[in-house]
Amino acid sequence: MEITLSDRRTIKIEAILELYRANEWSSADKPSELYNGLMNSHSLFSAWDKDRLVGIAMLFLTVFWSFTILIYLFTRIFREKELER
Repeated sequence: MEITLSDRRTIKIEAILELYRANEWSSADKPSELYNGLMNSHSLFSAWDKDRLVGIAMLFLTVFWSFTILIYLFTRIFREKELER
């Protein structure tokens, strides 16, 4: 498994939903809100195994409220492979 990292925001919503559903995150039940939130985050990085989205990390910042939220999510298969190393 060779993982490629990207900061491009050209991720298809279907790939995002597959990742979120695989991790049983309820955000997948609101695809529009999820996609818009990701695309409008301060920073967005994705991890790919060939053409399959296996991970995503996003950073939300706000100067007005002075807080930062970092969220990352990876497929179970990827997490298990990384733990084996």
